[in-house]
Amino acid sequence: MVPGERQDLSQLLARFLDAAQQLVAANLALARTQLQSKAQEAAHQAAWAATALVPVMVGWGLVCAAAAVGLSVRWGLEVGLLLVGVLNLGAGVLLLVVVKKRSGAARARGRERAGGSDRAAA
Repeated sequence: MVPGERQDLSQLLARFLDAAQQLVAANLALARTQLQSKAQEAAHQAAWAATALVPVMVGWGLVCAAAAVGLSVRWGLEVGLLLVGVLNLGAGVLLLVVVKKRSGAARARGRERAGGSDRAAA
């Protein structure tokens, strides 16, 4: 706009709407780029975790087999396998309970934060 030039209300409104539309489009493009970046990072981390999981599982299997064989010397192979299996099952259940409690607590904290921001805005 040239200084001293007058614009009517419809021209000003059209310029304002164009600027608002450009701002929204730029924000959406930024959000899309950020989401793509985070998705690529998560996929990269998942690939590394999956790659590391194979040797960890093989190693854990060998440790369990060695423990069962070691226990079989004293109590027999069946009891050794049973003890190792029960120990693994118990550890898995305990891990599941801990993860469930932590995720439930995290969800509750998230709801509290969301509720707190709603109250602050009101």
